[in-house]
Amino acid sequence: MLIQQRVSLLLSLIVVMFAALSYPVLDALMAPAFEDLEQQAMRSNVERARQALATDLDRLSAATGDWAPWNLTYAFVQGHNEQFPENNLDAATLSNLDLNLALFYDASQELRWGMFLDGESGAARPLESLTFSETSWPMLFEHHSTRSQVNGAIATNHGTMLVSSRPVVRGNYQGSAAGTVIFGQFLDQARISAYRARFGMALDLWPIDGARSDRRELAQSVLAAPQMRVSHATDKERRDYGIVSDVAGAPLLVMELRAPRDITALGGQTQRATFTALAVLAGVVAAASWLLLRFLVISPLTKLTQHVEGLHESGDFSRRLDMRRADELGILASKFDLLVGELQTVRKELIETSFKAGMAETASGVLHNIRNAMTPLVNRLASAVSALKTARPPHLDKAILGLSDRTTEPARVEKLTEYALLATEQLHERLENVGSDLDVASKQARQVESILIGQETVALASPVLDSFELDRAVEEAASVLPEPGEEAVSVHFDETLSERLVRAHRIGLVQILSNLILNAYESIERGATPTGEIHVGSKASDDREFVRVTVKDNGAGIAPDALERIFEFGFTSKNGARGGMGLHWCANAIAQVGGKISAESDGVGKGAVFHLDIPGA
Repeated sequence: MLIQQRVSLLLSLIVVMFAALSYPVLDALMAPAFEDLEQQAMRSNVERARQALATDLDRLSAATGDWAPWNLTYAFVQGHNEQFPENNLDAATLSNLDLNLALFYDASQELRWGMFLDGESGAARPLESLTFSETSWPMLFEHHSTRSQVNGAIATNHGTMLVSSRPVVRGNYQGSAAGTVIFGQFLDQARISAYRARFGMALDLWPIDGARSDRRELAQSVLAAPQMRVSHATDKERRDYGIVSDVAGAPLLVMELRAPRDITALGGQTQRATFTALAVLAGVVAAASWLLLRFLVISPLTKLTQHVEGLHESGDFSRRLDMRRADELGILASKFDLLVGELQTVRKELIETSFKAGMAETASGVLHNIRNAMTPLVNRLASAVSALKTARPPHLDKAILGLSDRTTEPARVEKLTEYALLATEQLHERLENVGSDLDVASKQARQVESILIGQETVALASPVLDSFELDRAVEEAASVLPEPGEEAVSVHFDETLSERLVRAHRIGLVQILSNLILNAYESIERGATPTGEIHVGSKASDDREFVRVTVKDNGAGIAPDALERIFEFGFTSKNGARGGMGLHWCANAIAQVGGKISAESDGVGKGAVFHLDIPGA
């Protein structure tokens, strides 16, 4: 025993020394690497922000590229085709093009037509109320070829504006330029907010001139920095500042990007986890060494006793004692190993039988869920196909041919133009309906995909629990309902759903809710209720351990004798219907994550309420 105590003390000292040396080594190796990763991520965010500006400029350039090389525009700026603005240019045109400014100049830079829309209200404002930077404005007229373009930002008295300028030329780009087309859109807070939402970044843009005093000092430091870029970092946040130039190349805006130091925090967590793992590993090695010493001095009888206790605690019947002794203890150990081997064989057969039964039940449940999701998907696709077959307006091609014919009388051109516009609007409306159907069908197809992905995950391991908002799961589950018809079933969602966080297997919970909502819908159809209603609500338990979701309908209801068996395998309350898998699968799936399900009904024809208790987050 004295040797055992000394060895234990020595191993403890080794573990302590290993821990004392490993932490500073990990800090020296891992911290700089995660710092570099964080800086790379910030640089990537800066590039994404610049790309967002470039993308909007590309779209603006594409708009000028449509209007500038147009024969009608060419004739207008030369003093012909005086009806061009009336036929083609108005506030609605600018709004459709997402423009705040449209200017058409002739070759002598005299304004032929222009319109300025307020950035906030979208109302037309006098052109005289808009002034531009005197140093940048002349750049918009410097075109040295028929395909020239000038794109960028420019300062105005109403704020920064993105502009695109192109020379007005013939449609074949032959000959000299007859004028200039300039389009612009304000780089206002709404557009900046759209950048933030599109890329998920904390982004801000503010002018160098006219900024607050603290911002002016910061802008000067950015301008003085190499490559005009400055980074600041605190324990919780990293900020990156850069310069956005105007069309003349002069500094105009400061771009500010903010990002939490998640990567550095992750590096610290990784470092601590690695240190903990190494410490645990050292402890395991020390414990194994101690156990090896103990194994060498323990008697054969103690070894046999420990082996029996180990089998009892672990349930691992593949372990063998295998003492290889010629005495009575060796014979006893050999017979015991044979007995454990036979028991292991029987146990394996039972597990395989249970597994096959479970797989069969799971497969039935999955097919049930896929059928629920496929029915509305097929209906949506059929609706889209039907709409596409009737989408093309009649005689539109004849109207277009008539408009392209230069010999067509002006009065007929006006009528053909009116018909083409109406037909185009009708086609656009129908295509929007088709797009809506396809969007819903896409969501429903993704739900089928999520069922299969979820089943693949479940087939390999126990469900992975996650914390998420309840209202999103309910919204996704409700997509299984058919499109409302003349006798629509109204579905109501409690506002309390958005206040609840649950911890469960997300895909599995969506399928459970889909089953309950679709069952409520089918119950209303069976009950032939004049006004069908489905109500989905929630409430938290007193100790907040569970969140209770209720799915209530005014459908066919449940008979008292059926209510007792509603969750049994193979049982269904639908007259003449096959199935009985949905609610049984729901009960098993919610139990697997620690929840439970129950149902109540006042009887046939009086609706039903299903309660789903989900562990709270």
